[in-house]
Amino acid sequence: MSDIPESEQNTLIMRSTDELDAAAPEPRTLPETAYLGDIRTSSVMDLLEYPRSDGYPTGNFTLIPTSLAAKALEHGIPRWWLEIWLDDAGLQRLRFEIVGDVLIGRSAEVDIDLQDYHALDKGVSREHAMLRPSRKALYLIDLGSTNGTQYNGIPMGKGAAVPLTENCVIRLGTLNLTIHFLALTIT
Repeated sequence: MSDIPESEQNTLIMRSTDELDAAAPEPRTLPETAYLGDIRTSSVMDLLEYPRSDGYPTGNFTLIPTSLAAKALEHGIPRWWLEIWLDDAGLQRLRFEIVGDVLIGRSAEVDIDLQDYHALDKGVSREHAMLRPSRKALYLIDLGSTNGTQYNGIPMGKGAAVPLTENCVIRLGTLNLTIHFLALTIT
């Protein structure tokens, strides 16, 4: 029997990024060489599509959440640039610039809507998980999804937060997403 009062047992308690960062490892720098599918690229710069002279990636990125577009220009805001590869190799890769908490699921109310990727058939909840950026890590948090969230094959519990790593696989229901970090910029 739990020591938590019954009225609080179904409450999701979200930890702040400061609490999460206290336990997170130091961020890793990008490697000198990287792999893009089966093709070895000459450098990470090839992945970034020849970044600008200031180090920011170029290409088609979607800034999320869109409601925080002005925040991306504020001083000291961490901006995570990443690419998400879906488990079907024929699908287009999703490219995002993340500046705040990002909801992932299968509805018009989330920031990363996976409806077009058979999310309902694969057991993705309407609001399945959250990505929470900090200066030290980009965290994945399960939001109490019906069919669960896994990080590199390890099931996560409701409200559990893990710092994502390069090439990690997030499983939402039965939909696999592979995360590739392109850059972390702090203005």
